[in-house]
Amino acid sequence: MKKIARGEIGISANAALLVMLAVILLVPFAMNFSAHLISGMTHNSSATEESISQPDHH
Repeated sequence: MKKIARGEIGISANAALLVMLAVILLVPFAMNFSAHLISGMTHNSSATEESISQPDHH
């Protein structure tokens, strides 16, 4: 019983370390991804306006 409890604690500690590593690795990526999405949305809206206002240059 005690060994099983210690094993579960060790597994949860390893899982917590893995989660912390994943958060540390993924948070900057997620922030960059959201920043690219926001800039992409703004650039896409301006690009579509430019393509609509200037169709004869292509």
